[in-house]
Amino acid sequence: MDGNAAAAERLYDEVVTLARKLDDMELLAIGLLNLAMTYVARAAYGEARKALPEIIALARQTRSMPVGQSALEVASGLAAGMGEAALALRLFGAAEANTRNTGIVRDPADDAFLQPLIHSAVASLGPDAAARAEGDGREAGYDVVLLEVEAWMNRNR
Repeated sequence: MDGNAAAAERLYDEVVTLARKLDDMELLAIGLLNLAMTYVARAAYGEARKALPEIIALARQTRSMPVGQSALEVASGLAAGMGEAALALRLFGAAEANTRNTGIVRDPADDAFLQPLIHSAVASLGPDAAARAEGDGREAGYDVVLLEVEAWMNRNR
C-alpha cells in the first residue's frame, strides 16, 4: 500500500517459500496472490501471468472462493495494466458480482491495488463501454470468467 513493491515482493517470496515447505495450500495461494500484485505494481506482467494459473489451481484445489475471487481481481488489474481495458472490466464485473453473491469483501490493501487500475480502464474505454464490459462480466459470473482467465493465460504464454 505504501508503494514499496520491491520490499513487499521479497517478503511475499519468503511467504511462498515457507508455505511450500509447510505444504499449506491456502497460505501459498495468499502469498502468490500478493506476489502477483507486486508484479503488476511494477509492470512485471510476465511474472504475474506465471503466478495466476497456479493461484487458480489452488483456488480449485482448496475450494476457496475468496482465493478465486482474488485471482479474478488480480487478473483484472493485470489486464488493466497491460492495456486490455475491456477484459479488465469484464473480470472486475465478475468479481463484483461474486462479492454480492457471497458477501466476500475485498481487503483494503487489495482495493488500494485494484482501484487505480480499474479507474484507468474506465478512462480508457469511456463510461458507456466500461459499463457494458463490467456488466458482461457480472452476467457471465464467477465460474465462466475464471475459465476465461485460464484460457487468457494459456493463450498468451
